Amino acid sequence: MFKAIFATVIAVLAAASAHAQTRLPTRGGQETFPAVATVSFDVNGQTNCVVLLTGPCVLSRGNSTGPKTNLVIDAEIVSLSLTGSLPGVGPVTLRAGSNLVGRVSSGQIVSTNSFFPASSFFDVYASIDLPGGTSLVNTAAQRIEATITKTPALSQTYTNVGAASLFDSTDTNTVVGTLIQFGLTPANRGSQRQLGMSVNIAGTNDIGALTMGLCAGTQDVALASMQGQLFAGPMTPNAGCDEALGTNLIFATKWNTNVRAPDWRGYHAGRFIMFRVGSNGKTNLFAFGNLDGSNGAGTHRAPLAAEAEDCSSCGHFEGSLRGVIIESGTLSSGTIKGTYAGEHLDGSGNPISCCPPPLTPPHGAFRMTLDGVITTPCR
Repeated sequence: MFKAIFATVIAVLAAASAHAQTRLPTRGGQETFPAVATVSFDVNGQTNCVVLLTGPCVLSRGNSTGPKTNLVIDAEIVSLSLTGSLPGVGPVTLRAGSNLVGRVSSGQIVSTNSFFPASSFFDVYASIDLPGGTSLVNTAAQRIEATITKTPALSQTYTNVGAASLFDSTDTNTVVGTLIQFGLTPANRGSQRQLGMSVNIAGTNDIGALTMGLCAGTQDVALASMQGQLFAGPMTPNAGCDEALGTNLIFATKWNTNVRAPDWRGYHAGRFIMFRVGSNGKTNLFAFGNLDGSNGAGTHRAPLAAEAEDCSSCGHFEGSLRGVIIESGTLSSGTIKGTYAGEHLDGSGNPISCCPPPLTPPHGAFRMTLDGVITTPCR
């Protein structure tokens, strides 16, 4: 009985799926839309990763040919001009299309039954333009391919098949590098953007109003409750990462903490504010929000590769925060979403010792990192 019902359900689902199938277009056309690419390449033995390249893309497709059981649509990247930034190098542009690089980047869309999904590919001839006037080109086509469910293939990523040798455009006889990764995604027009946030903070915090409580029984537990712990310090942009907040900012937070003795493990929650210090020395509110996290519990430990703390780190704290930017400008109304990690320091500026643990909950000098994204409307 169950098998019969199950078979009926499967048949209904299969019929519904077939009914929802979309045919490939039979007539050609041309579409213009934004595109996103990720590119990795090495030049003279040094690998470079371009995190994001964006810009306009124009694709064309011809009329479908062949029988319904093996439908073929010729396609072409008419124009592709994407820009981005290579950390430590500067602006980078990737171009493709016969009108931009002089060679046609052609491809196909193929379906065995005239319905999506279909296989698709492009053989791309590209130029990667670097600062200083250097242009890297591939003299053999770089194939990128994808299985697509619609055309244009918005939000579907074409990935490269193998690697391609790169040449300086002024000397196509000598290999100077390799195109390692090339991913191209035709995109929908978005409404938001995300900017990097990565800062370091150094300051001091007071212990707040301390209350000790003892839970007696089979396992005695002493809890310390601290109301209104105040942390404050200047924010320094992290030069090694994408960072949009800028300079002259001060971070301050007041949170309530509950930790157990003697390893001071527990949790905290509160609110934060960021101030901008003007040229006249006055401070203006930049952003505010909420945060919460854990105390005395390290999370960067085995089996993670970056083992930085063990599971019992008395002076360690970390958590997540959410807030909104109110300062006028390009980041106005942006939402802050990030994580933070910090540690309390001894008089020599080193992380406090946890063996033996401090006699009172950790407080005083601290340092912390704050990383995440700022989401703003597209402008």
